[in-house]
Amino acid sequence: MTTRVRVDAADAAWWSMDRPENPMMITGILWFDGPIDMATIRAVLRERLVARYPKFAMRIVHDRAWPMWEPDPNFDIDAHLHRSALPAPGGKAQMEALVAQRMSTRLDPDAALWHADLIEGFESGPALVVCIHHVLADGISLARVLLGLADGAAEPVPEPRPAVGLAQEGAWLARRAAAIGSGWLNDPSELADAARRAGGAAMNLAHLIAMPPDPPSLIRGELGARKVAAWMAPLPLDRVKALGRRLDATVNDVLLAALALGLGAYLRSRGDLVHELRTFVPVNLRPLDRPVPRELGNQFGLVLLGLPVGLNDPRVCLTELKRRMDTIKESPEALITFAVLQAMAGTPDAFERWLIDFFGAKVSMITTNVPGPRTPIKVGGVTVAGVLFWVPQSGSVGLGISIISYAGQVRMAVAGDAHRIPDPNALVAAYEAAFARLEESAGGGS
Repeated sequence: MTTRVRVDAADAAWWSMDRPENPMMITGILWFDGPIDMATIRAVLRERLVARYPKFAMRIVHDRAWPMWEPDPNFDIDAHLHRSALPAPGGKAQMEALVAQRMSTRLDPDAALWHADLIEGFESGPALVVCIHHVLADGISLARVLLGLADGAAEPVPEPRPAVGLAQEGAWLARRAAAIGSGWLNDPSELADAARRAGGAAMNLAHLIAMPPDPPSLIRGELGARKVAAWMAPLPLDRVKALGRRLDATVNDVLLAALALGLGAYLRSRGDLVHELRTFVPVNLRPLDRPVPRELGNQFGLVLLGLPVGLNDPRVCLTELKRRMDTIKESPEALITFAVLQAMAGTPDAFERWLIDFFGAKVSMITTNVPGPRTPIKVGGVTVAGVLFWVPQSGSVGLGISIISYAGQVRMAVAGDAHRIPDPNALVAAYEAAFARLEESAGGGS
């Protein structure tokens, strides 16, 4: 008899978010500074992906409407790994087009939920493009899993016991919301009762619920099935750190301020004069000093950050962005949203879809930042020249921004809906110009 394991509630929420116009996949790319053959890549994926993390050889089936993991009876690594070549001239534009095509293609729901391509003819060597469904793990963890393909990378460990306390209070609140449906959002007596039951957690959840939808803008609205992808030239991490010291800000503050400035400039260039847009920012709930556990899974919360895209003065924008980030750091919002995700999967399908749309309407984009290795890694004895990843979006959200540091370089990548972001490299250029403006405002430069 096939052994089945119940999909964790938080993971099941991401499984249910998958839609034709927004496949719930994290897409990553590692490119090499020299040749690497297919046999080596196959062996690395078999030993450091499938053997380490059993879910890479499992599929999802439904048992009484609840998703369950079971071993994929037809699993064959060669069905998930293919080889192809970029069209000439094999540069950034051709790779962006290929990544966008992969991001637009849903994974087979009846098989193990990942796919990899060894792409020949890219810059100094081949590239490995990997698409992994969000149900396996969150983007931060999956980026670490891909980096864990490195020679000598640490083996995974068992998942520690989950946190208690505030997260449990948030879970109670989310279950209560699911039990009484959207009426909770309109009945002050229900909200008051929740506040008495769970104190501060209730107040934070109440604030999140009461928050109005994000304003209309060019990056929100009806989505199509075609995605776009782009990324910026590497930015030396030392430059970002130096700028942060001059402006009394963290690296994250600087990178987010450049995003607010750049996105504002991009929208104004298209005639959109919106003053503020919110983004979901994932917050990792796993210690980064521990390997990703064998069980994988989504262990992150989400916080809402308002980006002051209407502020055009670099120093004013950074000061305001830093103030907002400092406030968020003191908030339990990430634990509460994680609890909501856990509870959401246990609700009826129609209400779960309503919740996804309800919370998705409060933001216009997803923004995530992943710290990578400080020194270059090798895979199969070949040095990895660069690393990038792209995050999926949900609901009507049409833009995802991902930032990763690797070997002393920072890269920003754009994932978007082709209707919402038809020219992603224009957004990349606006981001680069915004960072330069921040440097100028601090009395420095490249």
